[in-house]
This record gives sequence, C-alpha cells and structure tokens, in this order.
Amino acid sequence: MDKRQKLMILLFACVICFIWGNSMLSPRASAAISGFVREALIKVFGGSDGNDSAIAEFSVRKIAHFVEFTAFGIVSSLLLHTVVSDKKYRWTMLALLGFFVPIMDETIQLFNNRGPSVRDVWLDVCGYVTGVSAVLLTRLVCLQIEDHRKKQTKK
Repeated sequence: MDKRQKLMILLFACVICFIWGNSMLSPRASAAISGFVREALIKVFGGSDGNDSAIAEFSVRKIAHFVEFTAFGIVSSLLLHTVVSDKKYRWTMLALLGFFVPIMDETIQLFNNRGPSVRDVWLDVCGYVTGVSAVLLTRLVCLQIEDHRKKQTKK
C-alpha cells in the first residue's frame, strides 16, 4: 500500500469520525454548534439576529448535512478509485456506502435523544451523490483533456 492509499484511508476515517461524532453529540451541544455557525454566517453575510433571519438554525443544520456528505462522497470516490481496481466492485461499494453511512448517522441519534429524520437521510444521500458525481465529472473531463492532448501530439 502506497502513501496515497494510506492518506486516502486516513481521510476517509476522519470524515466518518466527523460525521458520526456530530451525531453522538447531545441535543444541547449540537444546537450550540449550529448556533455558533449561524452567528458566524450572519457576521460574514449580514442579516438580522432574529428568528426571521434568512440564515435560520434549521437551514444551517440541513446545509451541514448536505455539505458533510458531499465531502464524504468525494473522499469515498477518491479512496475507492485509489484502492479498488475492479469497477463493478467499486460502484457496488460506492452505492453501499452511500446508503449505509447516512442510515447509521441517523440511527446513532436514536441513542442520544435526538430525533432521527428520514429527510436528513435523503439530504445525506443527495450530498453523497453530489460528491461522487463531482469526482466522476472531474475524472471524465481530465480523461478527455488527456485524450485530446494525445491526439494533438500525434499530428
């Protein structure tokens, strides 16, 4: 196993720990983090501090689900591309990860008095698919550029 593979495994583990670690937080701790992020966003982008603010805590939580799973999709795609050579197996693993990790994320919340949400599972899956798609599209563009360069050098 080379350094790149080890780095991708470490990054994958860190993202999983971050996601599931946030799910293990108490409702109070989770709300405090969301409130802190919300206040930071209000300072950066402006807006009122009232409940009618465009940057509502609910929105912050939902966006966080999407973003952290987009990162998870990116890291999973890069890891599996680096470690797994069989394309069929790679796609199977990507699909399984895309459903298993979000479901476990919400299941963890059952044990700390936070309400799991089907909506959050769907947000997580959408974020994950976005991350996987971003890597796939980037790879396709890079392959087309490489192919184009090869054709140009043959002329």
